[in-house]
Amino acid sequence: LQVNDSQESAEESLQAVMNFAVGLEPLVETWTKLVENGGWQQYSGQLRRCLEEIGPMPRATNCQGAVDRALWVGALINPLPGLGVASEVRPSLLLHVAQGDA
Repeated sequence: LQVNDSQESAEESLQAVMNFAVGLEPLVETWTKLVENGGWQQYSGQLRRCLEEIGPMPRATNCQGAVDRALWVGALINPLPGLGVASEVRPSLLLHVAQGDA
């Protein structure tokens, strides 16, 4: 009974992770438009350059893809040089990945 409960819990957790990962895509689209249209870039083309450097958003077809997508979003919202529009998230992302939470 406990094995099934544990397996169901793991499956529910994985489904939650996947749902969050899928939900990031429209949020990134909205965020990108707000940055571009709101004059938040430190210099013209900063966001475009960042997107060129980090490449396309990873597909979230499995748990590793969901982790990759979360790290990609962290790189987008906290680029170097910074946009100054988001709190620093990179240390927390890296800590969770290192601890196996992601």
